[in-house]
Amino acid sequence: MFRVSDSSSCSPWSECKLGSKFVAAGTATSDTQCTPCPPGQTTTESDPVSCVACSNGGTALTLGSGAVVCDCPAGTWGSSCEKTSLAVSAGARSTCIIKSDHTLVCLGANDNAHNSEPPSGSFSAVSANDYTCAIRTDGSIACWGELYSATSAKVPTGAFQSIATENDHACAVKTDGTVACWGSNDYGESGPRTDTFSTVGVGPHYNCGLRTDGTLTCWGLSTVGNAVPPAGTFVSLSVNGYHSCALRSDQTLACWGLATPGLVAAPPGQFVAVATGGTLVCALAVDGHIACWGAAELVNAVPTGSFKSIAAGTNHACAVRTDGSVACWGDNTYQQATVPTGTFSQVDRTGSVAVTTAGAVAYWGNAQTTPPGKFFAIEAGNPYQGGTHYCAIKDNQSLTCWGTTGNLQHASPPTGSFKALTAGPSFFCGVTVAGDAKCWDDGGAEKPPPGTFTDVAGGLDNTCGVTSSGALSCWGSSAYGIESIPSGMFSSVALRYDDACALRSDAAMVCWGANYSDPSSSATNIDPGPFKNVSVGCGVLTNGELRCKAFKSARPGKYTSVKNDCAIRTNGRVECFGSSMRPAQD
Repeated sequence: MFRVSDSSSCSPWSECKLGSKFVAAGTATSDTQCTPCPPGQTTTESDPVSCVACSNGGTALTLGSGAVVCDCPAGTWGSSCEKTSLAVSAGARSTCIIKSDHTLVCLGANDNAHNSEPPSGSFSAVSANDYTCAIRTDGSIACWGELYSATSAKVPTGAFQSIATENDHACAVKTDGTVACWGSNDYGESGPRTDTFSTVGVGPHYNCGLRTDGTLTCWGLSTVGNAVPPAGTFVSLSVNGYHSCALRSDQTLACWGLATPGLVAAPPGQFVAVATGGTLVCALAVDGHIACWGAAELVNAVPTGSFKSIAAGTNHACAVRTDGSVACWGDNTYQQATVPTGTFSQVDRTGSVAVTTAGAVAYWGNAQTTPPGKFFAIEAGNPYQGGTHYCAIKDNQSLTCWGTTGNLQHASPPTGSFKALTAGPSFFCGVTVAGDAKCWDDGGAEKPPPGTFTDVAGGLDNTCGVTSSGALSCWGSSAYGIESIPSGMFSSVALRYDDACALRSDAAMVCWGANYSDPSSSATNIDPGPFKNVSVGCGVLTNGELRCKAFKSARPGKYTSVKNDCAIRTNGRVECFGSSMRPAQD
């Protein structure tokens, strides 16, 4: 696993980057042998010895690391750039998508026990909410997020065919038609039922179900007629809040419950599916177009085109087009309406902005007017007077800054050529190609110590750097132990608030400081790894896997780098977790 380098020290064997195929394993005295793929071709994580051409419209791109990936067109997923979405479910602040390989990807809020971080495996159905559940292809149920109920949240066992979740309870229909509910039972909503069902929907302390004979029934709390369904026979049902809609056997719609703002005023016509949201209802017409009613701002934003399925959350909706791509619209506070596209080479410490493999700047949230040019690194600061200020290194190694200046004293960065950049909430620091550390504005941007540096990282009101000799140096606030530097030789350092982690020369991750993010750990703690890249709380192992401390949940896969709550996969996609609440990407 290790080879002897020219300095007679042991070094781990290199891995073949995507775009270079494996030729021969390393020996005690030589590194792994790799050879570049022909132009327009790359390797895959599952097959590192074969070069394949990008398919389905993908274009081979070379990342800053030298890896070659397939850059997929907007709206496509996967290493083959397939439009592979099978189904979508929209919750209050999140969205989950089942891909054609039956794996899950979820977007949106991630603050309630990782409710946008689905488990691995294959799934056939999903219901997204702050408490999310999905049915695996073997019929079993997996749930994650927080169930707001004092009653037992024990998930039932057995084989299930459909599922629905609320914040305080959930119900699922077994393959034999019986229903099982769990969680809150204040109004009998989770009590046993003797009926058999094809599907069930859940609302606040009540449920409605579609019986196997096509009739509807509701039980639990009824305040505005929400538990009084219409007569007749139906083929599908959707429940959200205190209103519901169902599709009759003649393909017309019937809605009941809370009448404002026009939520139960279903339009005439024939439909094949219906989805009720918190402030709107949408239906899929027989010709594939979407019709919505309710909140005007959401109704006016409905996308055009032909669709095959639809889902609605509290203030947003998503639909799967007939070509398999996904369209979302409405409230995007938690990026639950942001469909992930593009490949990236670097993401900033906040997870709010990134550099694409083509050198462009991509924003999550409120986009800014970006200065012209191509970039290879970017960081975002948040001035105390509000807004966001950005600084970036251009492809000619010069610095440029833009955005809100707030209390920042120097909107213009220092001149010169730079190779590294970092930011605190209200300051920036960079390392010139000659190794000089330069900081500007306030916070932790006090004058750096003398010497030359290879890396620099900004925290709340302090900064640390790796000197050219491999030693650590920190400056700024001395609170919380940031300046209690661990001994050893290091290659990189990362800060977040008053926590710090660094990559030691033996590939271990060494952390110290306030331990805000992980109060259970000691003042200084060491994970032997071996790592090739580290941030605060997470690191990329030499085999490409992401390892995080207990307070964060890492998704499986292969990665090239990690920074705070966001990591970049080997295929260039950005994966965010923890408190960043950014979209998950394939």
